[in-house]
Amino acid sequence: MANPAKGEAACELMDGTKLTLVIDYDALAEAEEAADMGVNDLLGALGGETPRLKVMRAMVYGALRDRHEDLTLQDVGSFLLDQRNHGVIGEALGKALQGAFDQATGGAENPPAPPSGAGTASSKTGRQKA
Repeated sequence: MANPAKGEAACELMDGTKLTLVIDYDALAEAEEAADMGVNDLLGALGGETPRLKVMRAMVYGALRDRHEDLTLQDVGSFLLDQRNHGVIGEALGKALQGAFDQATGGAENPPAPPSGAGTASSKTGRQKA
């Protein structure tokens, strides 16, 4: 069973095939290799309105490798070719990514900003004239 808190999400394709997507370090590395893009570029491209096909295929491929190592890039492309599957897989990928990055940040949306400055507090009136 998929555990969203660990970056896992399950989905069922239109033909009844059940898949579990897992987002972890290895999944991201597999996706980088498959798309020949860095992880920041991949994640940025996924956030766009219409991600490139190779980006979507690479991310899904990477996410499937943990539980479905027998699947190929071509298999993933075939799954995504069916628009009905595309939505189901895309939703599962989104859930897996959300879970993985929530876990990485301890559940916080954005980590708190570090305190600014490096020295003592400035005087209220600013710099004193010499």
